[in-house]
Amino acid sequence: MDLQCTFSNVNKWGQYSSILYQPLNDAIFKYVNEYDYLMDLPPFEVQDNYNIQAYKNGEGFGKLHCELQGMGNRLLAWMIYLNDAASGTVFPYQDTTTQAIEGTCVIWPAHWTHAHRGVTPNKGYKVIATGWCQFILREEELPHVMSTYKEAFPHKFA
Repeated sequence: MDLQCTFSNVNKWGQYSSILYQPLNDAIFKYVNEYDYLMDLPPFEVQDNYNIQAYKNGEGFGKLHCELQGMGNRLLAWMIYLNDAASGTVFPYQDTTTQAIEGTCVIWPAHWTHAHRGVTPNKGYKVIATGWCQFILREEELPHVMSTYKEAFPHKFA
């Protein structure tokens, strides 16, 4: 199951967003304080859209990937485990595996250096909320970003 949610649509997703938003912001604040260089970068924010994903026994997203995937303004990725599960997430280049413990928020750079995958096959049932922090683009940057995106991914605009 993959629900595509938004923090701004309170009528539709408010039940989830109200639970996630404050703990997520607290975790991001802690992360930025730990990696205070982030305060020297252009401003960024929690992206409005996020996903809630559920994996049944034997399922999972086992493909190694990063969170940039053509979205050049993403800075960080985040994931909150919504239940305890036997299978977490592996970051092979950091030689670490996160444990799926309810309420744990994991934050990492969205770039290729932090490629990751779910531990598969999933054992039991695992539910996560996941999303991104993005740079806040100035309005004058948008035409350049869109033309670059269209050049890189013409099939998406065909």
